[in-house]
Amino acid sequence: MKIANIVIDKGRKLLNDESFIFVTSELPENITSPTLIVGWELVKRLFPNQSILDKKIKDNLFWTFTKNEKRVEYDKDIIAFYRLILDNIILNNLEYYFFDIFKVSLFKIKNLINLIKSDIDKHIYIYASSFIYLYYEKYVIGISIEDLEYIGVSKDKILKLLYKNKFNHIFYNTDFISMNIWKVVSYNKVIIPYLHSIL
Repeated sequence: MKIANIVIDKGRKLLNDESFIFVTSELPENITSPTLIVGWELVKRLFPNQSILDKKIKDNLFWTFTKNEKRVEYDKDIIAFYRLILDNIILNNLEYYFFDIFKVSLFKIKNLINLIKSDIDKHIYIYASSFIYLYYEKYVIGISIEDLEYIGVSKDKILKLLYKNKFNHIFYNTDFISMNIWKVVSYNKVIIPYLHSIL
């Protein structure tokens, strides 16, 4: 699944972003996903009345310079575009819950265990062997492994429970995320299991 579009001139390349971004030389007719046009020359051809001072062309449609035109602005605008996309996904598609083991009821603990054992597809990112981000449907649940160990639940027991179910897609590595996207998501890891689910 693609979460946005980037329009570039034929022959140009964008590095490592095509897992989540549809890169094309054609402007989509119906722009429903965030779309970025790369290159002032291309913008002038497509939108002759566009001001060079305004990076927003219309709703969901933006532009930036190519690296050759203005490298610093290109780098800044690419990161801003990715932040816009990913922040929109977090705000509109995901609900995050921190599972505070010290405050939740026994009923909620049983519900979480049942979810982990269920046949619902779940994408589970284990960060630095200390925190679990579990994504399913539109929810992300954050679970501190250190908190569980503090109350006597071993890391091995947690991992055994997670790995027991074939519907739990567990990963530790974020190599599937390009450097540009990582610059944005590294401050909010909630979105990582969602991105893994749409590969």
